[in-house]
Amino acid sequence: HSLSTSAESPTSNMQSVLLLLSFLLLSHGGASGASDVVVDGNGDEVKAGQLYYVWPPLIGNDGLFLGSQKESCPLYVVSAIASTHNPDPLAFFPENSSVHSQDPVREGDTLFIKFSIPTACPQSSVWNYDVETSFVGTGGTTAPASGPNYSRFAIFKSEVPHPPHNTTYYFKSCPCGVGVESPTCRMGCLTSLGLNNFNGHFVLSGSGNNGNDWVFVKAQKEGAMGSKIRPVASRAKA
Repeated sequence: HSLSTSAESPTSNMQSVLLLLSFLLLSHGGASGASDVVVDGNGDEVKAGQLYYVWPPLIGNDGLFLGSQKESCPLYVVSAIASTHNPDPLAFFPENSSVHSQDPVREGDTLFIKFSIPTACPQSSVWNYDVETSFVGTGGTTAPASGPNYSRFAIFKSEVPHPPHNTTYYFKSCPCGVGVESPTCRMGCLTSLGLNNFNGHFVLSGSGNNGNDWVFVKAQKEGAMGSKIRPVASRAKA
């Protein structure tokens, strides 16, 4: 009986090793299932902290820039049609990345969005979703929040074709962290954001239904910031 047990041990050990290897492979495969990386108009990875312009895929429309209602604060994220405005440069800061990292931005993971231009308003240039008006404005915060933080947004790939662009994206307001180790709340993302015609301005809004999809274009280091940028108030007159 003891000889029989000794003869079966190598087979039993081999089965145990194979089971362990299978478990490790399955575990590794599950851990690597991260969301897809967001790409710009050239197909390059969108990086945290890098400046980008946000353009619509349709020719004739303007990109996103900061504008005001009646030249007063706070400022809003706006666009225009067939105007002379250029989009303002902005940067994405994924919530799961360190402050100075250049990690790739991933689809569906929460992030903070900040315009990189000087303004005369006291509010920060970080995006913030106003739940009362559904408008996206400024005055957001990147500080840790124990509950919903309406400065959190996420980028999702559009399924609508916009040739010649291979990939376009849309924004959602996501008050609770997604893609982070310890989410502080469980509220799902809100509606996708589009452009809402309000008093002659096209404001990025949760109730908008135009211009949902966007293309990201990397800003050149020269001219992305500086004295050539006109005051926001003069650019946002109705």
